[in-house]
Amino acid sequence: MLFAVGGPPSPKSIFLVHIVTDILRRVFGAVTNSPCNTMEQREEHRAPPGPHVLFFDVPEHAVSAYLHAAAYPRLLVLDDFRSTVLFSMAARNMPLVDAVRFVSQSFCSLEPLVADKGVLQVEMPGNMSVADCLDLVARLLGFEPLAWEPARSQMHQDYAHFSQVGDAILGLIQFAKEAGQIASRLDASDLVTLDRLSKAYDPDYEGDVFWPAEILLSGTPPYKPISGTIELVGPARSITFGPYMHLATGCWAATYSFLATDDGPGNIYLFDLIADGEIKFSTQGLITANGKYAVHCEFEVRDALHPVEFRCFIAEGQAASNKGTSVTTRNIKLALFGVAAVLHLSGCATLPISGPAGAEVRKSGRAGSFKLVEVDAPAAIPAMDQLAQAAALPPPVAPVANAIAPGDVISVTIYEVGVRLFSGAGSAGQGTMQQFDPSARGERIASLTVDEQGSIRLPYIGTVQAAGLTTTQLASEIERRLRGKSESPQVTVLIEQQIGGSVIVSGEVSRPGRVPLTGARERLLDIVSLAGGYRGRESELMVRIERAGVAAEAMLSDLTYDNLGGAAVAAGDRVDIIYRPRSYSILGTANKIDHFTFPTPNVSLVEAIAKAGGMNDNLADPAAVFVFRFENDGNSEIPVVYHMNMLRPLSYLLSQKFMLRDKDVIYVAGAAANRPSKLVRIISELFTPALLTRQLAN
Repeated sequence: MLFAVGGPPSPKSIFLVHIVTDILRRVFGAVTNSPCNTMEQREEHRAPPGPHVLFFDVPEHAVSAYLHAAAYPRLLVLDDFRSTVLFSMAARNMPLVDAVRFVSQSFCSLEPLVADKGVLQVEMPGNMSVADCLDLVARLLGFEPLAWEPARSQMHQDYAHFSQVGDAILGLIQFAKEAGQIASRLDASDLVTLDRLSKAYDPDYEGDVFWPAEILLSGTPPYKPISGTIELVGPARSITFGPYMHLATGCWAATYSFLATDDGPGNIYLFDLIADGEIKFSTQGLITANGKYAVHCEFEVRDALHPVEFRCFIAEGQAASNKGTSVTTRNIKLALFGVAAVLHLSGCATLPISGPAGAEVRKSGRAGSFKLVEVDAPAAIPAMDQLAQAAALPPPVAPVANAIAPGDVISVTIYEVGVRLFSGAGSAGQGTMQQFDPSARGERIASLTVDEQGSIRLPYIGTVQAAGLTTTQLASEIERRLRGKSESPQVTVLIEQQIGGSVIVSGEVSRPGRVPLTGARERLLDIVSLAGGYRGRESELMVRIERAGVAAEAMLSDLTYDNLGGAAVAAGDRVDIIYRPRSYSILGTANKIDHFTFPTPNVSLVEAIAKAGGMNDNLADPAAVFVFRFENDGNSEIPVVYHMNMLRPLSYLLSQKFMLRDKDVIYVAGAAANRPSKLVRIISELFTPALLTRQLAN
């Protein structure tokens, strides 16, 4: 029996391992606990004899893939970057820069597991009670309340002296307090560094990832701010940024800025970037009197565990005094301003343009390729989607509350006095030796399954129709059938297992399975709650209810007790909570080209553009913002494109009322003036090496 538990090296992840191990030990007895960051460690514990907890905090790619495919419970608790760094400094006696690099590697290695919907992420705020935390973890491990109850009371008592999770962490993990003390000893520049990086690793943070120079620059001490200039003399011919910086997998863009002073004639700088163990980008240029440079590059990271490295060289040239050889770099000084590490996720753009210009889109619309709508007034804003009307379900087959249904398991107890048919001595069939017994005795006939025809069979009575009757009605019917055969029979009927009178719930709920119905006439939303509630965001879930071959469905966020959510469920209904997120895409020259899911039921156009980081000031044409979608005109779906000119102040008001629909495509066209500049840049990159060689030769 395996359980995988982990997270970045923080107090919360260590506390989670402690809690999981303690719960398993109380339920099963002995528990083995071992690290699982490499496949070698995993192979050592492939077949443990009993419950086994695998702990991971910096897993290699093979381990991440193994955990992704595993079927046993996998729990992940995430802590913020800042507290994780401070804890690593305390627990491992690391300086700040080493702790930053170590935690950076951990966050990148855990990225595939964060996105894995099969890995349960444990929310463990510091103000959460320890009792609630114990119950939450036990439920995520798969323990039913009855199986968990014996250990629950004792563990609640053992942890009673901790009022909250935060108190328990400080009490159980010795380095948690030291981490807080370290924070008070850091200087202002260190705290700025931590705050900047914490934003970069916040999953809800939308914006550029800013790596300060004090983290990137190799030196002694490497994490302190750079003051003045750095002189490249003798063998010190390069400045290296990294090489312990880790980036998540995906496409990136980087801008590297530097200043050259005290330059000798004919010096050439060379800049390159290493990722995945290979040079991904390289460029060179002649250092001029101005000395200011900004190198922009785009690259892809395939291996998040491999560090990314920026390097700047003085490739060749002469000393300022003109007395050195042609390859010396004497008196060349480089200094950083605006660190060259402003990194942000972007699409890997290798094409000259990202899509059609705004004029081309409008021209296609006027040509009849699609319907073009100019959104320049409130009347041009399309109406919001109306709540879809769910299909009408057939009426319940058995509307009687608490009615017995086929498949139910019941028990019948028959009480008799005097001469009895049941319960041993004095029963009928003993001839003339029958004796009168004035005491009352009962005979229980258990585990009677109601057959497909809805009937049961009892001795001396035969077949009795049970389906559709309540337990009281069935008891009365049995008493009636016994009259004349037994003296003063009294009957009670109990439902042992309510199989037929239940609803099957599946999908994204905490406790899928059968939910028995009661006389309270449960509604559809009640059934979702009785199944433990839904998992995920309600805006991404669809509810489907099926009855007698007819299905009705609606998004969970649209359900209320006034529509399908208030429909009374019936025995035999099947309810499925399906993960079906609504989404939109942003293309063109927005700062973040990506596919987004709706975080709330309604998302406006301006919110979508803001989530993508806005429009690129250098590339975008604000007057050419389009929304592409298909709309139903009553007969068929037709393509429609809405155009909005964001150079007009009114458009910012209209865009707040323009609500997106599922599968919308937002396109921000590029400015037409960018094409000549791109062509010039491409030509200059092709011919600059030849020009430099000619200049050096002269």
